[in-house]
Amino acid sequence: MNWRAAPPDWALRVLAAFLVVGTWAWLSTRVSPALLPSPGATWDVGWEMVTDGTLGTAWKESAVQILFGMVIASTLGVSLAIVVGWYQAVDRVTSPVVTILFLTPRIAFVPLLAIWLGYDDLAKIALIVLFSFFEIFLTVKRGVQAVEDSYIELSRSYSIPDRDLLRKVIFPAVTPYVAAGLRLGLLASLVGVVLAGFFFQVNGIGGLIYQAGSTFRTAELLVAVGSLSVVALTISTGLRRLEAVLMPWRAEVTR
Repeated sequence: MNWRAAPPDWALRVLAAFLVVGTWAWLSTRVSPALLPSPGATWDVGWEMVTDGTLGTAWKESAVQILFGMVIASTLGVSLAIVVGWYQAVDRVTSPVVTILFLTPRIAFVPLLAIWLGYDDLAKIALIVLFSFFEIFLTVKRGVQAVEDSYIELSRSYSIPDRDLLRKVIFPAVTPYVAAGLRLGLLASLVGVVLAGFFFQVNGIGGLIYQAGSTFRTAELLVAVGSLSVVALTISTGLRRLEAVLMPWRAEVTR
C-alpha cells in the first residue's frame, strides 16, 4: 500500500465539513446562543423554515427576479460583446465608458435605480442586470478578440462576408466563453438579488437575510446564508459539468 498517496477529494471534503461543524459546535458553547446558535439548533430552525415554506417562498421570489434579470443581461451582454469585440472602432469608442462603469462599485447605483424605477421588482431586476451584464459582456468580448487571426484571414481570402464570418467562425469559437460568461453572470446575479432585498422591497432571499439580521434571529440568518452558499456552489459545479458534457472539446476558459 502506498501510504504517500493523496487521499481522495471526497474524503478531504468530508474532513473539512467535520472540522467546520466541530469548530462551530465548540464555539457555540462559549458564547450566547443569540450570537451563535449550535449546529443542532440551527438545523431545527432550518428544517422548520423548509417545512413551513419560508425558505422556499423566498427562493421562488428571487428565482423569478434572477430569471428576468439574466434574460436581459445575457441578451444584451452577448450581443453587445460580439459587436464591440468584432469592430475595433466600436471598442475604442466604448472602452472608456465600459471601464468606468465596470470599476464603479455597483452598489453606488442603488440610489439612482430607486429614484428612476422605485422600490419594486423592476428596480430589483435592474440591479441584477447591472451585476450580471459586465461578467457576461467582458467574458464574451474576450472570447471574440481571442479568435485566431489565421481563421479570419483565411475566411477573408475567400471573400466571405462579415455576416457569414460571424455565424460560421466567430460564434462557434466563442461558445465556451459564452458558457463561462453565463455561469459568472448567474453567480453575480446572486449578489444582485441579495442586495436588492436589502435596499428595495424586502422579499426574496435577500429580504429574508435582511429581516433575520435586523431582528437578531441568528439561526434563521445562518440558514438563509447557508442556502445561498449551497445554491451558488450548485450553480457553479453544475454548469461546469454541463459545459464539460456539451463541449468536451473546448479549452478551459477561466476568468
